[in-house]
Amino acid sequence: MVMMLGSSIALNRLSVASRIIAAVVGGYILTSLLSIAMALLLTYFGMNKAEAVLAITMLSFFVYAFIVMVVFYARTATRAWCGLAIACVPPALFSTIYDRTIPWPRCLCLSVPGLEMCRLIVLRAGA
Repeated sequence: MVMMLGSSIALNRLSVASRIIAAVVGGYILTSLLSIAMALLLTYFGMNKAEAVLAITMLSFFVYAFIVMVVFYARTATRAWCGLAIACVPPALFSTIYDRTIPWPRCLCLSVPGLEMCRLIVLRAGA
């Protein structure tokens, strides 16, 4: 019985660690993709490029917080990861179809300069 209790605790800790990684890394990637897609969409509908990027940047903080809450609300860590993966597909496809010059591997690097580079690409793409 002690062995089962220990393995249950270890599995629970792994699940929490997986959710934390999903919330931080997956949430950042999904927020970046949504920011790029929404900024491109707003510029397509005629909004000024700088205003679109600024508006989406402010909105992205709320989006990231919402994604983190959804990851921890998911029933299992696997569902959280699958939900993030599925949610990343539409904004990535839209942005790729709309502007084929976006360098995705460099754009999604996990750093603030990477996110700023993405936003600069969006500004350039709308020109």
